[in-house]
Amino acid sequence: MKLTSASVLMACILAFTACKKEKESVLPEGGTTGTNTSATGKGSFDMYFHNVVKDRPLDLGNVWYVTDDGDTYRVTYFSYYISNIAFNAADGSRYAEPESYHLVKANDLSSLNFTVNNVPPGNYNSVSFTIGVDFYKNISTEEQSGALDTANGMHMGPGKGYTMAKLEGFAPRAGNGKLKYHIGGYDGPNNTIKNVTLQFKQPMSIGGNNLPLNIKANVAKWFDAVHPVDFATMSTVDTLGPAAKMMADNYANMFTIDESALKIN
Repeated sequence: MKLTSASVLMACILAFTACKKEKESVLPEGGTTGTNTSATGKGSFDMYFHNVVKDRPLDLGNVWYVTDDGDTYRVTYFSYYISNIAFNAADGSRYAEPESYHLVKANDLSSLNFTVNNVPPGNYNSVSFTIGVDFYKNISTEEQSGALDTANGMHMGPGKGYTMAKLEGFAPRAGNGKLKYHIGGYDGPNNTIKNVTLQFKQPMSIGGNNLPLNIKANVAKWFDAVHPVDFATMSTVDTLGPAAKMMADNYANMFTIDESALKIN
């Protein structure tokens, strides 16, 4: 068959068009057309910590509160570590935040909320975290930064590790009128590292979106939980030992999911 110049031109056009369509149908490596959150399906949790005393917001230095046993007290300083955050999915999988160390301080509004990013898509039923700093960071000889920087005033000195949580204030029945609880201890029978899991009222679905998660920290549980505290006999705990373990047993109960809380600005 004799080919004319017109037929050759048409054949070239058809071949170029087919090649172009084939290239367009090939996705970039990884199977997505981009790296943004929506394309990958990953999302994030905005975590908000609301410090309260029973049903009232914690007011540092200004308000007197009452324990279940009738002791009055006022809080002037309150801080704690939240670390090793993990979200537990309905299918049994979990997402653990890498290098997960956060220092929450009642006198620093910017520390009361932070975001956990790159959470894989799924339906999550609960969140787990450690109150305090894990064993390995306590024994690490490397210089720490960020939330674990010793300049934050939450390290107890060489060989003693981190203060997991700290509360200071005043109480009329305290020996010197003051409360001082600097709770530490990372090993042995007086280990104060506490791990908690909080169940969601209903599953929270991640799929390229951003969800708020409000958590209440109830200061009253420091004194009114497993071991009722009498300020007249235990107003200061700032060394490793059984008393620190007792306080940690108490404040392990202070966290709950707050379904109705508003975001902190």
